[in-house]
Amino acid sequence: GGCLLSGDHLEAVTLCGGGEIHGRGPDFWTREMHNRVVWRPKPFRPRSLITLVNCRDISLEGITLRDSPCYTVWLLGCERASLRNLTILNNRKGPNTDALDIDCCRGVRVSDCHIEAGDDCIALKSDSGRLGRRMACERIAVTNCALSSTACAVRIGYEGDAPIRDCAFNNLVIWDSHVGLDLISILPEPRPGFEIKAGARIEQIAFSDILMDRVERPIYLWMGNPAGGRFRGAIRGVSFSDVT
Repeated sequence: GGCLLSGDHLEAVTLCGGGEIHGRGPDFWTREMHNRVVWRPKPFRPRSLITLVNCRDISLEGITLRDSPCYTVWLLGCERASLRNLTILNNRKGPNTDALDIDCCRGVRVSDCHIEAGDDCIALKSDSGRLGRRMACERIAVTNCALSSTACAVRIGYEGDAPIRDCAFNNLVIWDSHVGLDLISILPEPRPGFEIKAGARIEQIAFSDILMDRVERPIYLWMGNPAGGRFRGAIRGVSFSDVT
């Protein structure tokens, strides 16, 4: 599917102000339950509200994004991005309604955001197969955010084989979520549509000053079982401090 706003190989991209973008998400879902948590999507729906691929010097600030039909903001292969003071309010039963997907990106700062999502609030991925070139997801800083999700408040890995490294998460409030902090080097079973063969190397990740309330699974790490291949991923150099 498409998206409302998209850009490829752009520089100096800015979306700011006090406005609201409404994705009309419920128009693209049935009211049948796909599983115990979310509704089933209709045959066609947009892939995201905002997708930026191979872009540089991005600034998203001060806007409200509401009821995305699928992903909300998807950055793929981008460098130097600031996502600040965003309010993202997605339906908790909306399928795949991730808030921020940061995929094979470098130098991204997320700060002062309020996020309520029907899927992951902030997901760091390294799907170089989808990007078409190998690129690590690295130097990501997330601070001063409030997160609530029917899936993961913070997810690292899960989709992709390229490294994810040098990332810091500080001063987060997480509530009413299934998983608080989720790190998965490779999926426990194959998933169609994703080029995942050997597992991501997840390294040098720091979590500090995290407060969680009503979270079913506060911290979850999974090394995974590659489908028919040799596991070459890793989870190492991960620190947790002042987690309540």
